[in-house]
Amino acid sequence: MKRDLKIKDDEGQWIDWIPSDQVIPQAVEIKLVLVRREMVSRLNHASDWDGGTAAGSALDPATDAGRNKNLEVYQTTFRFGNHEM
Repeated sequence: MKRDLKIKDDEGQWIDWIPSDQVIPQAVEIKLVLVRREMVSRLNHASDWDGGTAAGSALDPATDAGRNKNLEVYQTTFRFGNHEM
């Protein structure tokens, strides 16, 4: 599962949050990637799931996961706080 903390910039675009004492994240972006059984049997170690090994090289980068027939991708963004203000 990949998750990214986000804030809005001055133009209202979502950008990655860089940890600081002054600015807190406004949202978390979560991406869940499910792998088909045929591919799971080849991914035996945690490093395989990061794509850092020969077995893991069959996984596309998370940004391209939607194009891989062996992966199902679900993504959402959760916002924090009072959105009416």
